[in-house]
This record gives sequence, C-alpha cells and structure tokens, in this order.
Amino acid sequence: MKFFFLGIVCLLATQNFFGQTITVLDKISQEPIEGVFVYDESHSPSRAETTDIKGQMNLEKFKKSKQLFLRHQSYELKVIDLGSSLRLNLIFLEPTWHSIPPIEVKAPRRQNSEAHNIGNSIQRINAITARLENPQTSADMIAQSGQVLIQKSQMGGGSPIIRGFEANRILLVVDGVRMNNAIYRSGHLQNAITIDPHYLSSTEIIFGPSSVLYGSDALGGVIHFHTKKPKFSLKKDEQEVGVNAFLRSSTANSERTGHLDFNLAGQRIAYNLSFSASSFGDLKMGRRRSHGYEDWGIVSSFVDPENDEVVQNTKQNLQPRTGYDQIDLGSKLFIQLKDSATLLFNLQFSTSSDINRWDRLNDFSDGIPRWAEWYYGPQERLFTAISLNLKKSKYFDDAVITAAYQQVEESRNTRRLNSEFRTNRVEKVDIFSLNADFSKRFKKRSTVYYGLELIRNDVASEASENHISSSLSLPASTRYPDGGSAVQSAAIYSSLSTSHSKTLKSNIGVRFSYNTLETLFENNDFFLLPFEEIDFDNQAITGTIGIEKLLKEQTQLKLNVSSGFKSPNVDDAGKVFEKDGFIVVPNEEVKPEYVVNTEIGINHFWNKRQSSFSIAAYYTRIFDALVRRDFQLNGADSLMFEGELARIQTNVNIDQAEIFGISLGLNWEINDWFRWSSTFNWTEGRDRDDQTPLAHIPPVFGKSELIFYNESLTGALYAYYNGWKRTEDFSPGTTDNPSEATIDGFPSWYTLNARVSRRFSPSFSFNFAIENILDQHYKTFASGLSASGRNLIFSATFNL
Repeated sequence: MKFFFLGIVCLLATQNFFGQTITVLDKISQEPIEGVFVYDESHSPSRAETTDIKGQMNLEKFKKSKQLFLRHQSYELKVIDLGSSLRLNLIFLEPTWHSIPPIEVKAPRRQNSEAHNIGNSIQRINAITARLENPQTSADMIAQSGQVLIQKSQMGGGSPIIRGFEANRILLVVDGVRMNNAIYRSGHLQNAITIDPHYLSSTEIIFGPSSVLYGSDALGGVIHFHTKKPKFSLKKDEQEVGVNAFLRSSTANSERTGHLDFNLAGQRIAYNLSFSASSFGDLKMGRRRSHGYEDWGIVSSFVDPENDEVVQNTKQNLQPRTGYDQIDLGSKLFIQLKDSATLLFNLQFSTSSDINRWDRLNDFSDGIPRWAEWYYGPQERLFTAISLNLKKSKYFDDAVITAAYQQVEESRNTRRLNSEFRTNRVEKVDIFSLNADFSKRFKKRSTVYYGLELIRNDVASEASENHISSSLSLPASTRYPDGGSAVQSAAIYSSLSTSHSKTLKSNIGVRFSYNTLETLFENNDFFLLPFEEIDFDNQAITGTIGIEKLLKEQTQLKLNVSSGFKSPNVDDAGKVFEKDGFIVVPNEEVKPEYVVNTEIGINHFWNKRQSSFSIAAYYTRIFDALVRRDFQLNGADSLMFEGELARIQTNVNIDQAEIFGISLGLNWEINDWFRWSSTFNWTEGRDRDDQTPLAHIPPVFGKSELIFYNESLTGALYAYYNGWKRTEDFSPGTTDNPSEATIDGFPSWYTLNARVSRRFSPSFSFNFAIENILDQHYKTFASGLSASGRNLIFSATFNL
C-alpha cells in the first residue's frame, strides 16, 4: 500500500500544473471550495467568474488584469497579484471562525436548526473537519468532537452518550428523517455506524431536549447527519463531472477502506453516487498498562467455533474474532422543476458481514468461555425518501415535504460452548414516515415555522433453535412479541423565531404528539406472562423558550428552557433479554418519560472573533424516568433461561431523576499558523427517590488540540482524556457493564496523537496520522472492547 501511495506522489510531482486554470482550496483542510466569486480590479460583473464543483476556474478572462479578488461568505477576502507565481496554481482561502449565524429563512425546521435551538449548544462537524480527522466510522467521527463519548461493545459498534443520555434517548436523524425505530434499545446501540462518514456534507450535534423539532426520543440531544446533495452546474449550458476517490489503511486493525463518489451536474438536473467498502481485521489493544491492572482486558484463550476447541491466544494484546466488513451505498437525484420547486430522490443502503459481540465472547465460567458463537448477523439499513421543496407561496416562504420508507434488519445468533444448537433471533422493522415543514417570515424580523409528522413502525420478530449439523429446528423465545408489534405517532408543531435587534433574538415553540403501541404475544409458554398483549396510547405537549443576547459584540449570553418526552417503544415494553445472570422481561405498565431542561451559556469572543471561550451549565429533571429494576414474575425472582438460572428484572418508571453538568470549550487562534482548541465535560446523574446513580453517566472527558496550518500543509497534536468511573458510581444492573471493568471501575486514561495532511496538487492529497502514540491500554466507559493501541493511519484523496 505504501509503495502505491509513493508512486502516485512521484507521478503527480512530475506533471506541469502551471496552466490557465486555478484551484481554490480551504487553507485548513485543502478541500476544493465551490462557488467562490472571483473578480478583478474593475469590479465589473461581466468580468467575474465563479469556481465550479472542483473549486476550479479558468483565468482566460483575466489575462489583462493585475489583481484578483476572491470572495466567499465562509472565508476571508483574498487578494492576489497576478504578476506573482502561484505554487501549483493553488489559491488557499482562510475560513472565518465563530460568527453568530443570523436568523434566516433558508429552509424550514430540520434544515435550519439554529433558529429552533436558540440558547442551546450546537456543534457542527463539516466534511472538511471530518476529512482531516480521518475517522473509521461515523461513531468515531462523533467522538472526535470531544463533546460526545462513544461506548463500544464490539468493534462493529459505537454508541453515543450525550449529557448522560444514550441509545433510544438520543435521536439519530439522516437528511431530516428520524432513524430511531421501535426496537432502538435502551442499553447501547451500534446503528450510528450504518452512516457512511465519507458521504456526509455535515453533522449537527444538538445538545439538550429537542422534542419540539423532532418529537419522541430527543431527550439528551439529536445527532443529525446530512449527506451530500447533488450540485448543479454553475456554468451556463455546460455539464460538469466531479469525481472523488479515497483510500485508507490503518495498522491497529488492518483496516482497508476504499471510497468513490461522483457528481454529474447539469443546469436543472444533478446526480451523485457514493460507494464505500471497508474491511477490518482483529483489533490490537495498547500494551502500556499505566492503570496498574496487568490482566485487565486480556483474553488468554478463545473458542474456534468450527470445532468448539478452546485455543490459547498467543498474541494476548490482540482481540480475536473482532474483525468485520461493511459496504455503504448512497445515491441522490436532484431536479429543478421550476424556479420555485425542486425534487430530491434519496437512496441509501448499508450492510455488513457478521459482527461478533466481543463483550459476550470474552465471558468465562470457571475459566472456560461460555460462548462458542455470539454474533450479530449482517446489519442492513435501507433508506429511501422523496423530498419536494417549494418556495414563495401565500402561506409559506419555504416548504419541505418528505415521504420516506426505511427497512432495518438485524439478528442475534448464539451458541454455547459444546452445544449442538444455535439460537437465531431475527428482527425486521418497516418504517413509514411523512414530514411536512413550512416557514413564513413576517415583518423582516420574525419567522414562523410549522408542520406535521406521521410515523408508523411495523416489527416482526422470529426465533428458532437450529441443529448445527442437521435440519432439525425447534421453537425459541423471541426477543420481541412474536405476534408482531406496531408503533404509530402523529404530531403537529409550531415555533416563532424573532430577531428583536442586532443583539437580541429569541425562539418559542410548542409541539403536540400522539403515540400508540400495540403488541401481541402468541406463544406465552416460555415465560407465562400475566398478559397476552400490550396496548397503550399517550399524548405529550412539549415546548421550548430560548434567548440569546450579544453584549458589546464580544460576549453572547444564552438561555434555554425546554421540555422533552420519550414514548416507550417495543424494546422498552416488550423485550426479553439476558446478560450477566440477569433477564429482562416485558412490562405492560411502562409510561412515557418526560424531561425539563434548563441551560445557561456564555460565549466570549476576541481577536476579531477568531477566538472564543464558551461555558454551558445545564440541569435536567426527569419525570417517570424509565430504569431497570429487580422484578418478580408469577411470584418468582429468578427463572431458567436457555439452561441457566437468571435473576428477573424489568423496566419500570421511577418518580424523578436528575442530570446536571458543565461543558467548556476554547478556540484560540494564536497566530496565522497555530490554533489551540480544548473541550471539557462533566456530568452527574442520580435517582432522586433512593439516590442511586443513573446509568449512562460518563466520567469527566474532553479533548485538547494544537493545530498547525500553512496553505498546503496542515497538522495537529492532540490528546483525548477521561476520568475515573468508580464502581460505586455504577447504576444497579448491567447497563454500565461492571463485568467489563476492573474491581475498582473504569480507570482514567489519556492518549497522545498526531496527524498531518499535505496537498501535492489540485487533485491529490495525502494524510498520515499516529493515534495513541504511547500505546496506552484503556477502555472507554461501559465498553467491553479494549480501545486501539498505537495505530498508524495512511490515506490518500483524489479529486478528478
């Protein structure tokens, strides 16, 4: 691989780049910038040009000009002297930092989150940042923000934790459509990795309840993935073709990733296609055990599932059977129907190989592995959507109507050591949704947003015990009700955003939601539940009030009070699940959770707004919080499940719980070449009834980074750090995975890392990074998988 990269560099270095075409690039990421307005000293519109989708522009029109001016709303004005030579005909623009976005009617609701989350903290990860950070998966990309912790039970996973909320209390959204479905569980989720990080244009992390915008589940926040939209040609009567290719290799898990996308741009029709394929081998953990627990995370033996032999692990820092493969496909067709209407067709598909559940395969009983097999089958996600965008009507300035269909399939396959039967549990979910979002501006300072949402989820759950060497098949207990489940919701919302002056703006919003759940247990022989179905409906009214005030153009004060709710889904009410000697059984009496959150923030700017410091303090009160507690079924507190006695638990509502914390952020432009950034996050949470700790509460964590950039070269030195999570701070039960920790909990840790990116030509750049330089051994909070040891990363990007 390294010789391939070296050959490409040498080939490109011998070419003649001094032609009539210039390429305009971002100074930090060296990515091409489309839509840069270029003019000369005459300032004549007839002598102006705009860069195309490759960031390129021909200089033919400016032969007699002495100077060129390059202007773009997201970058500093650039003036160049045409009498001076340009290295490789590359021009670099410096991005502007930390401007406060005005309230504009660019798109309603989900496409314009700033207007709806006034007073809330929002972090945006654009494609430029993601390419520099060079993540393996979208979950890794989110972790690189330094404000979201990621839990991993296996390498093919990544469960975001935002302010003490995780899994189905965090809402995942892609292109305005919610990904959360009826079987998103309350423990840990790996669904975020089904989003291709190389197909993203940006990702928004919205902190705090966002139920007015997004409805149920958005208790801790929203992660909104925006995939790349096809680009129209900016050149009259010309079609443009842009091609991007990406190759990446890393040593810690023998990763091989390839990505290809292209954009076909016409005047009124544009199309893009994206394809990514990744192969990951077994993961190496760090060798240096600064925490002092010499055997923690080491698996001395593992099972060869072909013949049920227990094999000694000769490479004890290697976590065997953790590798997997993944394929992601994305495609969009964008049609300009007329000046006031566009139509967008959106198709996405993600699938994987089997993914071994590492935190199960490392379970031992009397020194012998419990499981010969414990793996997820191919995780498949199909997403289709049609979006109609309309402008300039009597009743709205902008409207987006989106109809979507998603299909999700996942399976769990388990076989105990020396057992001749494999248990297969398969779940299929069909999700239908319709969103209609509108905005209307009044008196130049106020904008009303309103809309509706309809959603239906149909769940089918099957299970069987299959003999591994014959066709014999026996019935098994299903994970969810075997008679099927249906979850429906309908909602209307409205909000008003107002710019009272240049220094004061506010937002007030309200949403009404109606939710139903129906499940049927056809075969009740396994657990003898006292009910055969779960059937309930509930309503919720949620609201938000946000205010932002700018003081002397240097300090911004933020206040937000918002409420949220989560209607129990099929996983909350009807799941059967065993882990670490506990078995969770269905409960027909669960109720919705409600939260009220208050957030106060201060942003201070200096150095012409190029530097900033932010602090946000939040307090969340949870009412009818849904937690896992010990339970009795038919008078018994334990039952036999698949040959082992397990203690019974179920999900119940407690009276109240609370979560509070502080987030800090610093971005300091030291000079024209160096920038320092840092984050710090502290969260606490407890049950107010008995003062027991809540699950999902992370330890102190953050990130610090020193960035260097000088036109075609960008580099960074950075560190991630986590505090202790002590055993006494774990919640009751297994959610925080105490069995994966040391006897004292999850030790504190830090890693030192470095990366550098170099653009050699308008069409080729090369990245190199080294992660965990000190080869530290650690696990992130609640993870079963030990994190990567020292990791060398090589990647190359081609823009054709």
